[in-house]
Amino acid sequence: MIYLCSNTIPTNLGADVTHLALAQIKFETFTLDFAEFGAAIFTSKNALCALAANDVKPTDVEVFAIGEACAAAARDFGFERVYVAQNHHGLEFAHEIAPKLKGKKAVFVRAKEVVSDVAGELRKSGVNLAEIVAYQNLSAPISNLKPPQDGALIVFASPKNAKLFYEKFGWKNSWRALAIGNATAAALGAFCEPVISEKQDINYCLDLARKLVQI
Repeated sequence: MIYLCSNTIPTNLGADVTHLALAQIKFETFTLDFAEFGAAIFTSKNALCALAANDVKPTDVEVFAIGEACAAAARDFGFERVYVAQNHHGLEFAHEIAPKLKGKKAVFVRAKEVVSDVAGELRKSGVNLAEIVAYQNLSAPISNLKPPQDGALIVFASPKNAKLFYEKFGWKNSWRALAIGNATAAALGAFCEPVISEKQDINYCLDLARKLVQI
């Protein structure tokens, strides 16, 4: 059996996967005019949803997205010039896009709590960067959730989900873990040794999980 700890439900969720809703997103209130910037940076679809919640309008600003799912959300929002990073993990993402941001004023639309210091790495590289805290990742009401079955493979879509899972259920040696990225793997590393997905994409993770349960 596969369990998914994620804030969102992917398109390829099937009857073979149980979704555990451990966290919930709270959008912050903010204003943002992309006309003031030459580039915008996104590492989560939640940041794009936060823009819509605050009635922010898209412009012709150049967008840098950490993965295809995030890039697709940016296109759906109305951005046309979207660069999809080859690196799907936070710090590597920052290193990849830093040279492309030289000479541009950039805005990073992010969560309140972050694990990978993308902004810090970009500033070290000389990027002129502003930050907008667009959303928070909070604990959801989880009193009625049951722990996974013995032998389950559990997919974790964020460090927050990993933290909340451990606080709720602890960890059994019979469980296996699959992390969506390096930051999530680091959070899991305190109590297990996860497999790390090559792509920071929930649909890709579930496809990989289905292959792993057959091994």
